[in-house]
Amino acid sequence: MGDPVLCVFARAPLPGRCKTRLAATIGDHPAAELYAAMLSDTLERMSSITNARKVLLAAPEHDGVAALRGLAPAGWDVVPQHTGDLTARLSDAFASLGNGGTVVCVGSDAPLVPIDALQVALADADHDVVVGPSRDGGYWAIGMRRPIPRLLVDMPWSSDRVSAETLERCQALGLAVRLLPESFDVDEVADIEALASAIGLRPGAAPRCEAWLRAYRP
Repeated sequence: MGDPVLCVFARAPLPGRCKTRLAATIGDHPAAELYAAMLSDTLERMSSITNARKVLLAAPEHDGVAALRGLAPAGWDVVPQHTGDLTARLSDAFASLGNGGTVVCVGSDAPLVPIDALQVALADADHDVVVGPSRDGGYWAIGMRRPIPRLLVDMPWSSDRVSAETLERCQALGLAVRLLPESFDVDEVADIEALASAIGLRPGAAPRCEAWLRAYRP
């Protein structure tokens, strides 16, 4: 069995180029600053994972690879994402990074995901698929021991059906699934309140996000 791989999908935290749904409400610069905080907190927390190769998959637009190389902590490989839609980018990640171990892909806008559960999932050789559901019906993590294109094609991305549809497809294909604890990502203004509440219960867990919240919500 090959080594597991943890992939974080990210883009350069530039105003007007990231978190556009959030920016439509709070403005381009605050949204970019929050995204930069979430990205840095996510990478710092996931640096504690010791049983996997850590890859930061950088969206190539707007010189994203160079920008993210400047932000990546020690121990992270920065690799360009495949071009195309999310199906194409995820499919390429599983095909190009898999070497017989589990590959788990996560986003960069969910800084409080359960790290211990993620580390256990990366070491799991008994399940075909890893799914970390999000409160909005999507998922914060998707992992596979081998590429399974049928789990990604024609997926209703950005809908509240992504997680349920994925689990239904796994059942239809007879795949063994490790289901991770539910978490949340930050796409809308309401998610900022959820982030603030979660950080209130776990002070210090995401210090950059905590600082942004103090500035944004004085």
